[in-house]
Amino acid sequence: MPTLTLVAIVVVAMGIGAGITWGVMAGGDKSESAPAGQTAGAGQAAEAGDAESYTEALAGGMDLAREASLKQGLRAIEVAVQTSFVELGDYPSPAEVTANGSVAAIVGVWPTNPYTDAPMQPGKGPGDYTYELTAGGFKLTGYDPEGPVVEIQR
Repeated sequence: MPTLTLVAIVVVAMGIGAGITWGVMAGGDKSESAPAGQTAGAGQAAEAGDAESYTEALAGGMDLAREASLKQGLRAIEVAVQTSFVELGDYPSPAEVTANGSVAAIVGVWPTNPYTDAPMQPGKGPGDYTYELTAGGFKLTGYDPEGPVVEIQR
């Protein structure tokens, strides 16, 4: 019997917590009347501001998702370049680190540019990358609309 009482208390507490969370997430009660002197238009402007904030938050989330996708694509290219080095004893040339180059066979499915939905390609545009040979290694850089965002150097 005490176990049943404890379970009931936990269920009620969870229900109350869920209700409070839902109320906060939903923005609370918006049925309040406007203060004296304020028209319905002002309330609509506030809601438009909420929509604008939501749009900005959504765009920020998309930016984070694109950056994460760019990083994942660069990591796939990096692993393929490292695999090529292990197999051949040398890093591939920049011409080989493309969707049509020898490194693409190691990657399997070439990464997609998160800004264009086309295969990632050499360049400095959003979602593109540069691959350079360095003394004893390589440098791989990914770009977003504001410039270089990810750099891998080995």
